[in-house]
Amino acid sequence: MNFGFLIFPDVEELDFIGPWEIVGMWSKHFGGPAQNLIVSQTGEAVHCAKGLKVAADCSFDTCPPLDYLLIPGGQGTRQEVNNAELIAFVQRQAAVCRQVLSVCTGAFILQAAGLLRGKKATTHWRSWIDCANSRM
Repeated sequence: MNFGFLIFPDVEELDFIGPWEIVGMWSKHFGGPAQNLIVSQTGEAVHCAKGLKVAADCSFDTCPPLDYLLIPGGQGTRQEVNNAELIAFVQRQAAVCRQVLSVCTGAFILQAAGLLRGKKATTHWRSWIDCANSRM
């Protein structure tokens, strides 16, 4: 089983590090995923919202099929919803994943990838208002 954690510039650290810890415990003690992978567009390190630099395990092109994909939020989601390569990666992986998950404004990426059609979703209320206002 493979669990992927998508990262991108200005990703919110807590949005993927918290879930990383939980998935790590699942893997270590309860038969969870054999591989937990940090995935960035190019496979290179990414600078997060608070300055943490995170090394990726693989790129979009080298990422194996994932059973689970977590899409974190953060200020970077505002740009990434317009990143055709990132959206295409999410769509490709979603086609084979058991589950695609998001944290906070990661929901904007799910929406951009067409994965929320006919579904209810939420995110931080202020981010929703800011996003709606910026499209006016």
